[in-house]
Amino acid sequence: MWLCRIEIFISIAAFALCYLLFQGYNFNHNAFAHLYTHKTYEPTLSSLSTHEAPNWWKDSKLGIFIHWGLYSVPGFAPTDFMFSERENVDNVTWFKHHPYAEWYMNTYRIKGSPSREFHKKHYGKESYMDAFVPRFNKAISDWEPKDMATLFKNAGAKYAVLTTKHHDGFTLWPSNVPNPYRTPAHTRLDRDLVGELGKALKKSGLKYGLYYSGGLDWSFPDPQEYSNYATSHLYELMERYKPCILWNDINYPDYEKDERLYEVFAHFYSKVCPGHGVVNNRWKIPNGFNGDFMTPEYKIMDVVNTTQPWETNRGIGFSFGYNRNEGEKETMASIDIVRMLIDIVSKGGNLLLDVGPLPNGSISAIQEKRLKDLGSWMSVNSEGIYHTRPFLPDGAIPTGNFRYVRSKDYMALYVHVLDWDHQAVNNRVIEVPMKLKGFVIVEQFITPTHKKELHQIQNGDKTEVHGVHFPEKKMPIVFRISTPKLLRKVITITGF
Repeated sequence: MWLCRIEIFISIAAFALCYLLFQGYNFNHNAFAHLYTHKTYEPTLSSLSTHEAPNWWKDSKLGIFIHWGLYSVPGFAPTDFMFSERENVDNVTWFKHHPYAEWYMNTYRIKGSPSREFHKKHYGKESYMDAFVPRFNKAISDWEPKDMATLFKNAGAKYAVLTTKHHDGFTLWPSNVPNPYRTPAHTRLDRDLVGELGKALKKSGLKYGLYYSGGLDWSFPDPQEYSNYATSHLYELMERYKPCILWNDINYPDYEKDERLYEVFAHFYSKVCPGHGVVNNRWKIPNGFNGDFMTPEYKIMDVVNTTQPWETNRGIGFSFGYNRNEGEKETMASIDIVRMLIDIVSKGGNLLLDVGPLPNGSISAIQEKRLKDLGSWMSVNSEGIYHTRPFLPDGAIPTGNFRYVRSKDYMALYVHVLDWDHQAVNNRVIEVPMKLKGFVIVEQFITPTHKKELHQIQNGDKTEVHGVHFPEKKMPIVFRISTPKLLRKVITITGF
């Protein structure tokens, strides 16, 4: 009798427990569903216009651009001009002396161009495709993608963008979309470079982005036909490799442009990389949605701009693709790369720094050295780069030797010191144009595991920071100023 009652009681209790657990699951599921679901976008201007660059991209600050392809085999371009000088050079001169090695297919066909003379000397009458497809395939046979991924990660990059197809039309993945103007011999690719690099980068913890030249393909004469081809490529790349960055170049074919691209964007944001996808702005849709961020090339914004996400892209040298003519003179010094990154971040932007691999996928010694120097600096000072936001207001024009960024919670200011004189070194003092009011802690990043607390003295509108450590190899130094109060109540920048 008692045994039956106990069994009934246990059954009722178990039922009640299951009911409560079920109700609790429904409550938690409904209460927290927004944490793991993502917005679905429609292929319309009104829907896509609500999309914003995701926080991971805004927090990353540094990415690596990779221009690699058939043009890496000759690896040749003149070094008479930089892209930043483009507006001062007439078209005939510019295209004959184009500084981008990835434009070789176009440049070597121009009579009187240095690239044409180089091609005659080294490849005779061989066409671009005949000369470079077999050589490229031979070169990539021993490529190790994890080496490339490790180099980028150690440089401090949080994402990387690979050129899947440049203007010459050669794809770095085995596409199922045939090019009707190329023979199988001219499209042959022995390894899936897009896929292999993507796996290595993702394994290293980097986000993966794919560049596609939508505006130019020198193998296609018909815009409508090219539109069909390019759009099919975008879907193939998205579905096969699941990138989180779509980086188009120059333009996009005009045939059904708005409708096709809006479908691409909606699919990318909603299905391919939901909650994390980001698209650049080089689509040229008149009065339409053109992506999430601006892309100044070989140029940095003059003013602080946090209302429109932006990313400066440029090569370490004059060219994006590998150029054998680039030496120390044509290559940015390591300190200048670090200063450039700091300047960009202090104004609200990201830096997409390009490397041009040799045909075998290795990075030239001079560019590898720059990445390693950048990585060494980032290993010590990256707290003053990642996850930061500009401290100066939008529209401000930072100048001089100091740049200012803050933590997202407004509890820490990072002062980047770009340069100093001998007197500062002798006295171990740097005078910063700012006023401090109230309790603050000033520290300098010394090693990846050590910060040194410094003493500060207010001197009128400036703050003297004493006990500064100056590195043997001159590189920008970073102070962290921490306060229990909001920064703007404690710190005033008095000159920039």
